[in-house]
Amino acid sequence: MEPHPIESLRAEHAVIRRLLAALSGLGARLERDPVNERPQLARCAQALGELVQLFHHDKEEEILLPALARHGLDWGSGPAARVRQEHEQEAYLARVLEQAAEQVGRYDPEDLRHAVKAIRAYVEFVGAHLAGEEAHLFPAAEAALDGAAAADVARQFAAHEAHRFGGHRYADLLREVDRLHAEYAPAG
Repeated sequence: MEPHPIESLRAEHAVIRRLLAALSGLGARLERDPVNERPQLARCAQALGELVQLFHHDKEEEILLPALARHGLDWGSGPAARVRQEHEQEAYLARVLEQAAEQVGRYDPEDLRHAVKAIRAYVEFVGAHLAGEEAHLFPAAEAALDGAAAADVARQFAAHEAHRFGGHRYADLLREVDRLHAEYAPAG
């Protein structure tokens, strides 16, 4: 029996959490060494943009949520509406991170404060968002999507993954997450 497509989203959440841990550790190091660590913020921001925005959110918004709406989940309220609203806020916070990463030259104290604040806001918000999806959206999806519907969503997920990350790009992205996590995530 094929795993439910929600399992692939849970696996992506685990990867995103690894990247959030790296970003959090990078924020702490950025405060101590803004000149050398600023380029690493750009690496994290790029990985987040690809993994979270282009890959994970698109699967949820373009495939999962419409499938759930076809199977009775209210599009305008509850988990579906909350997820879409939170994705908009996440995209905004990601743009703030990208802008902080693009600062040229040495950070002045205000730029540094802004970058660290953006990192903390992103990590906190996304962590809470993932927990909310796991507590509310995923159980609703598992209940609403029976065998045939779940198989259809799984096929669409696979097509999306092939389209967005054909070839080795997703494996490259996972290796980058592993490198960032090993370098920046606090031990323990």
